[in-house]
Amino acid sequence: MKCTIKQWCIEKHLNWYGQGVIGQFRYDWVVMLGKGRRAIFSSINTNNVPLLYPLRDHDVLIFPNINSSSQGGKISEQRFDRIIAWADTCLSGGIMPFDKFMLPSQSNGLKDREKE
Repeated sequence: MKCTIKQWCIEKHLNWYGQGVIGQFRYDWVVMLGKGRRAIFSSINTNNVPLLYPLRDHDVLIFPNINSSSQGGKISEQRFDRIIAWADTCLSGGIMPFDKFMLPSQSNGLKDREKE
C-alpha cells in the first residue's frame, strides 16, 4: 500500500506540518520525531545528505525532499520508515547519505544474502 507522507504520519502518530518558512529557508514538510527533534525536508536541498542551516539561536538540519513525486506523492510504508529512521539517525549525529542508509532489517537481509 502506498500513502502520502501526511497519511503515514497520521497512521504512525507523528506530527506532520506542511510547507512553511524557517528564517529565510522555505521547506516542503516537517515531521516531529520527539521533543525538540524535527526533521525538516526541502526540495531546495538537492544533495543526498542533510544540510546544516544556521538560525539566530541554533542550527537545523535540512533534509532533501526524497518523497517521490513520480508516484503522485505516495510512497510505501517501508520507504517512509526508512526516511524517518534515516532522519532520526542523522539528528542523533550519524549523518550519512540517504542511499547508504539501511534499516536494521534491510542490513540483516543483506548479510544473509552475502552468506549464501
